Amino acid sequence: MRFARDLTSRSYKLSFLLALAGAAAGCAVNDAPTAAAQAAVDDTPVCPTNVIGDPVCPVCGDGRCDFGEDADCPSDCLPPPPPPTPPAIQWSSWLDRDSPSGSGDFETRADFTVAQVGCASPVAIDARTLSGVPWQSTGEVLTVSPSVGLVCLNASQPDGACQDYQVRFGCGSFDWSPLFQAWHANNSLFSGDIEYFVPASVPVPIGRFVGAMSFDSAGNFSALQLAPNDAHYTDFGSFSLGGNVITASFPDQFRGSVTEHYDVVELTSSVLRFRRF
Repeated sequence: MRFARDLTSRSYKLSFLLALAGAAAGCAVNDAPTAAAQAAVDDTPVCPTNVIGDPVCPVCGDGRCDFGEDADCPSDCLPPPPPPTPPAIQWSSWLDRDSPSGSGDFETRADFTVAQVGCASPVAIDARTLSGVPWQSTGEVLTVSPSVGLVCLNASQPDGACQDYQVRFGCGSFDWSPLFQAWHANNSLFSGDIEYFVPASVPVPIGRFVGAMSFDSAGNFSALQLAPNDAHYTDFGSFSLGGNVITASFPDQFRGSVTEHYDVVELTSSVLRFRRF
């Protein structure tokens, strides 16, 4: 015990002497640990003030949203953008082609034309009984989807019989404003059954026949046609829009009264792509 007390006393004396020596040399004695030493002890990051974009040492105003900086530096950490507004739905008329006789009621997408549905790929579907009861309230086992349509199997129902249903399909809204101009075909860019038209002011490769058509905002339509003898002539008529389908009606000197449907797959101010049906 006496040895331990003597050792402690000597340590105190040594510290005192060192302090006196430091004071005599004009040095301030600071027992507090340096920032680097403290960082080594408790992992506290040492952040120099001139580091820009360091994720450990965020600097407000460097244009980066570093961890922990969102509340203290709103200029670097902007709020996330709002979710996109879902497109408006354009609904077809109510459609009913089947009755529940036989194995059930089948009002499938494949049973209706694109003109009836309003687009080739509907994004929504609604269904009800012929008496107006929504399909969700009938208590029957049904398959209902935009891609399939409605299927009701008699064998799946508790009473062994489906009710009679009708459906309507919903297509995403379409911005038709670029349509109202004159177009002609770029035959080199046709892909399968999809035709490729560009504005009439844009040059296209020369070919045996370059189709052309125009639409105006008043509903007037014209189309350049190819006669059996290779002569060219123009038909004039009207058109209507539904979903993403253009329906054009016009008299033709060789075919009589004609109605054509164009299922539009792309429409911008510089491109019109569609398939005919």
